[in-house]
Amino acid sequence: MLLDRMRGPYLESVSRKVEALAVLLCRSLAEGSADAPEERSSSPSSDDSTGVESPLQEALRLAHSMAGSGASYGFPGISTRSRALEREIHAYLQRDEESPDLSALLDLLLRVLHMRSALTRATEGDP
Repeated sequence: MLLDRMRGPYLESVSRKVEALAVLLCRSLAEGSADAPEERSSSPSSDDSTGVESPLQEALRLAHSMAGSGASYGFPGISTRSRALEREIHAYLQRDEESPDLSALLDLLLRVLHMRSALTRATEGDP
């Protein structure tokens, strides 16, 4: 069946996206990316005036992409976890604080690492 043949490449794609999410969140931590209110656009997923996404905006875009595609390929858990992550990143970007909340960024990173671990188990056939 076509869907069965597409699932393997899809999981590989998701694995790359999860790795990219981890890197983006690490960059946000390292840079102390606050996405301060005066620097944020009205929509946290849109590009700023320079056309360059912040690491957190890019992470939001990736989470949104995975949330929308997981169930289509027969992986509702990917959609569910990605949608929750998307909501958390969005909430972080909408906060009123000007300084980075390192604890919240670390929590987001831990969630992504947990997703990576679960995805690795799924692709290796472990329960």
